Amino acid sequence: MSYQNLTKHTPYLYYFCTIQNIISILEFGILSRNKAIDLGVFKKDYDWSNRQIQLYRKNTSIALSSGKESSVHDLVCTFFSPFNTTIYKAQEILNIKGGEYSESSIVIAINIEKLLTNRDKAYAFSDRNVGASAENVNYYNSLSDIDKLDWAVINQTYKKFDNYYDSAFKEWRDKKSSEFLIENIIEPKYFAQLLCISEDTKAFIQKNTQISVEVIKNLALY
Repeated sequence: MSYQNLTKHTPYLYYFCTIQNIISILEFGILSRNKAIDLGVFKKDYDWSNRQIQLYRKNTSIALSSGKESSVHDLVCTFFSPFNTTIYKAQEILNIKGGEYSESSIVIAINIEKLLTNRDKAYAFSDRNVGASAENVNYYNSLSDIDKLDWAVINQTYKKFDNYYDSAFKEWRDKKSSEFLIENIIEPKYFAQLLCISEDTKAFIQKNTQISVEVIKNLALY
């Protein structure tokens, strides 16, 4: 099966959310931005994303494995690793807004094999973060191209840089946050595990689901 081209690198895809969103996600699944807005479950108060980047993503169209062209806002955007700079940046913003991000952060691990044996799931993926400059991002919609991504960078948990503002870090950052995009929705039946940082968050989640929950103290830190 073609999904094995991907699972040789990672068994899971990862989606970041906050504790304020997890209940609706467990009920409705992970929705694309547009679908969440349509269903009235998008919580603007807990949207940590940059407005200009979201405008860019909204106007970015990607060809999917089905042959259809879709706006990024019609896609669920996941990562190949829970350790990446996009998730870290989200946590940083949450921390600035107040409260400990450890109490808010949840990463959903999604079973790739189950997800991609469903032939109805149209997808695409990128070799850099979709929010990076357009001329630097390559998009693919066949898993035969999965090895074109920089897996040495993606699967690296941590790398120290002397300068976090130069081109070397930005190149590493964008590759590390490469994305796998699924059309419209990822249902809860594809969730393999929920990852969080605090025992209190774990206890809260376990009251609302039978899905396995694991505490990882350095989750998402790069």
